[in-house]
Amino acid sequence: MVNKIYISNKTIVALVAIALVIMAVGTMVSISRLSSMGNQYTLLTGAVTDTGSTSLTVQGGVSVSVPDSAIVFPTGYYNASSTTNFSVLYATGTGGATADWINTSGQLAVFNDFHTIVNNGTTIINITADTNQTDARSFLCGTGNCLITSGVNASVLVVSTDSEVGSCASGTAMGAVLLSPTAETVTTLCNYLNYDDGSDSLTVYYGLHVPKDVDQGVKSMTITYTAEAR
Repeated sequence: MVNKIYISNKTIVALVAIALVIMAVGTMVSISRLSSMGNQYTLLTGAVTDTGSTSLTVQGGVSVSVPDSAIVFPTGYYNASSTTNFSVLYATGTGGATADWINTSGQLAVFNDFHTIVNNGTTIINITADTNQTDARSFLCGTGNCLITSGVNASVLVVSTDSEVGSCASGTAMGAVLLSPTAETVTTLCNYLNYDDGSDSLTVYYGLHVPKDVDQGVKSMTITYTAEAR
């Protein structure tokens, strides 16, 4: 004899409800445990996320050129009709400041020669000038060849201007004394020389005050231009 067990509809509904509760509790526990493991498993699809970084360091390149590196003052001598006791020579091309110097053809010396400094790097630079001489008197007069009264007038001056508009933002030299009778000064030609094409070049003129009793011969001086990134 087979005994039949009858389960009512109410009992079936109760069992299904219990099963759903158990499934819900299990899902919540699983999510809680995954969350406690940090951001590595925030997606339930199994995807993994992480972060990265990218950096770039840009350095400026310092480079200058002096296309025409030689300045040659005209050969000549002190104008005897002058009363200044020294000749003034400026390579400006105007001739207005050279009346105390007579060139070898017997004419007032008129000439225009200069250095052009080009910033062909990739950064704004500071340009300075110094020489291989210790002072103007030893450069022009040698050892004791100029009288003290005229030797005090020995000097080398420098002027710097824009070759192109907007090249030097600040700090040009306007008649700065590079060599005094007794000392040398490292001279700033431009504090802020740009590097953009069309506005990156500087014109540098030099002036000489030559005592009237300077000894004969060639006077040579080396000028060093130093560029530093700003």
